[in-house]
Amino acid sequence: MSTRLSPDSSVEMGDYISVIRRRKVLIASMTLAGLMLALFYSVILTTPTYVSTSAVEVRPIVFDPFGGLNLDRELNMGTERELARSDSVAALAKDKLKTDRTVSQLTKKVTITSVGSTQMLSIACAERTRLGAQECAKAFSESYIEFRRQQATTRRDAGRANVEAALTPISNAIVEAQKRLAAVPPNSPQEAEADAVLRGLEDQASPYRDKLASYNSLDVTNPGFVVSPANRPGAAASPKPKTNALMGAFFGFFLGLLVAFARDRVDGRLRGRLDLEEMLRAPVLATVPRTRRNGRSAPTLVTMQHPHSPASEAYRALRTRMLVMAERRGMKTIMVASPTGEDGKTAIAANLAVSLSQVGKRVVLLSADLRKSSVHTYFGLDNERGLSNVLAGEMPPWEAVQEPPGLERLWVFGSGPTPAQPAELLQSELMRELLAERRKVADFVIIEAPAALDASDCLALAPLVDGILVVADAKHSSREEIALVREQFEQIGGEVLGSVLSNANGRR
Repeated sequence: MSTRLSPDSSVEMGDYISVIRRRKVLIASMTLAGLMLALFYSVILTTPTYVSTSAVEVRPIVFDPFGGLNLDRELNMGTERELARSDSVAALAKDKLKTDRTVSQLTKKVTITSVGSTQMLSIACAERTRLGAQECAKAFSESYIEFRRQQATTRRDAGRANVEAALTPISNAIVEAQKRLAAVPPNSPQEAEADAVLRGLEDQASPYRDKLASYNSLDVTNPGFVVSPANRPGAAASPKPKTNALMGAFFGFFLGLLVAFARDRVDGRLRGRLDLEEMLRAPVLATVPRTRRNGRSAPTLVTMQHPHSPASEAYRALRTRMLVMAERRGMKTIMVASPTGEDGKTAIAANLAVSLSQVGKRVVLLSADLRKSSVHTYFGLDNERGLSNVLAGEMPPWEAVQEPPGLERLWVFGSGPTPAQPAELLQSELMRELLAERRKVADFVIIEAPAALDASDCLALAPLVDGILVVADAKHSSREEIALVREQFEQIGGEVLGSVLSNANGRR
């Protein structure tokens, strides 16, 4: 059974990737900082530490393999591991090393591990010098064996003393029995009685004598031996610059991701072309650079006044893409919308209309922002008559339309006087008829829409057009605004063709 990512999961993954792409400089900087800090710590701040290791085989102390005396009985390697690291062993090692360090300081430098299921201990010691590490491991290995030897000797002597204490009264009684036996007449009843007493005492003494013999023959001099002598270490065990560098880079990268996502969450600004595409889920068709007015108060038609500027080139690129899309999809009516009224949609609509007319297309530019439009100012026209008069039934379309000087194939409908109910006029049947009539006589109808988030006027127009071109300001539009515009158009079935990023620092 195959598993597929849901659309929401794909979008979320795309959002994560986009954050990394936008914040790549921050993430790379923090990764590099983590790497440099790790190297600085490893090379400058940390004193090298060397580790020497010695292997010791632990042997049980036994009398013979056939059930004889066994002081160790069962070797518990966990117990032996703790014994090798005990203060008693460390005190012996301290004497061997002739050091001023305390016993606790020495034990902190030693690591004892058991080797698998064997009776071997690995004794490792960490020091600042190679020789110091070797001598430390050697001292602890020898001290551990010596302590086990002392421990076994003490237990043997204590056991032997106990046996001798139990045997002494019996031995004294045997001596007295022997004297009585020597004093009685031979072959007399008294002799038989004394002999029986003596044999009984000898039977009592026999086990003790056997055990005492076992203690006397017990070898306590070999409780273990060094299998692998302490080595002279080569490279330092710590710090490890390569490992630390990798860890530092990893934590720097991880911290960079956290900071990047945190900043991205609190920063709602639109961050360039890629961000706009991801928020709108539609391609950016053009990036229009910022245009300077050079002291002029009136808006500028850069496609006419500065035809060789980067902005004019951006409009020509937009025109080419719109012509291709129109041919493929049969589009004629295109609405230019933006989240707010300060995103440059009026300039985009006016310059796009001029650019299309310059290649021989018949273009109608219609200002549907009945509340506050400035389309007419781009062409030096008055706004005493316009679309609001037509929709209110006050005049026919041919009386409201104006022809800008120098542009033979462009007709402009200004917004006209501000009506009382602009949303109702835009949703009226007259608006539908006007668009249908303009489609018949023009190649393109460019509609400057009201601000999408300020009122419902823009949403009333969206179902009436073939496609929507969303304009975002690189300096002022927010990601949330673009996302809301997209959601609103999706809810009413408006088709977003793409977007234009205006007021940018340069071409992208």
